[in-house]
Amino acid sequence: MSKMRDADLPILERIELATQRFIRGDRSMRVPVEATDADIALSDAAAEIRRLRADLAEAVALLDSAQDCMAMDGSPAVSAFLAKHNKA
Repeated sequence: MSKMRDADLPILERIELATQRFIRGDRSMRVPVEATDADIALSDAAAEIRRLRADLAEAVALLDSAQDCMAMDGSPAVSAFLAKHNKA
């Protein structure tokens, strides 16, 4: 199985190169596919955004759960932390 050309480039660089190709009018789909083809770069960017959103939602849920546990502690340090972060 062949490796997609430029697949090792960071997603932001791939998007920039895909945008440059699109602006130049180079909208052809290549065979073999290249990582900087606009459809591939944007598809991968969308997948990355979905993954990051899911990770962020999980982190927020964990933080909320931790803050709820900390609120039960009642110590001055915990109370100050929660007040600062609008969870008091």
